[in-house]
Amino acid sequence: MSTAASARRADTDVTLRRPPDACEKVSGRGEGRVGDRAGVPSERACWMRSAPLAFGCRAVSLALVAEAVVHQAGEGELIQAGGGSSVSIKTDGETTAGTFYLGEASLAAGFSGPPPHVHDRLHDMFYVLEGTLTVRIGDDSQELGPGSFVCVPPGTVHTFSNRSDGAVRFLNFNTPAGWEHYMRDLGAAFAGGRQPTPEEIGQIASRYDFRVASSSSS
Repeated sequence: MSTAASARRADTDVTLRRPPDACEKVSGRGEGRVGDRAGVPSERACWMRSAPLAFGCRAVSLALVAEAVVHQAGEGELIQAGGGSSVSIKTDGETTAGTFYLGEASLAAGFSGPPPHVHDRLHDMFYVLEGTLTVRIGDDSQELGPGSFVCVPPGTVHTFSNRSDGAVRFLNFNTPAGWEHYMRDLGAAFAGGRQPTPEEIGQIASRYDFRVASSSSS
């Protein structure tokens, strides 16, 4: 069972600023957001919308998250993804004020992975812990061993798979948060031994800033 170490304190204002040239770069990015929740102030929503460039275009005020979260080895919110693959959610938007997601993924041998796709707002990151993860970015595929790291910016076609004959374990980071909702919906689709079709999985993913790449862009 995970433990939450309480570290409550008075809300603290944090001012985050970006120089004017950075604000120009995010203009026209659109109003869509990942990790938005009811009751989130509009100031933070703007900041979350700009999260791929680290901070927003204007000063925002955030209350620090009041509780630290500690997971011992093997702990976390376990999501079964079928065929012996799984994800353990370590932290999500609820514990990071909507800014960050981290899951520890374990992929069974031969896991084919998702189709080539893009995220419009997410930075998608991978850090290999064990085994060999195949990552494709654009037309380039690489076999990545333990200690390898990949950061895929928004709008970049990518996918991943396990082509080896052994399991692969890696950390998957996303900023901003929100991907945890996809993982939970995916786990529900696999519940009770069900095997959802690729079309069902695609429909779930499409709700969470996941867009299958067209043949011309992949």
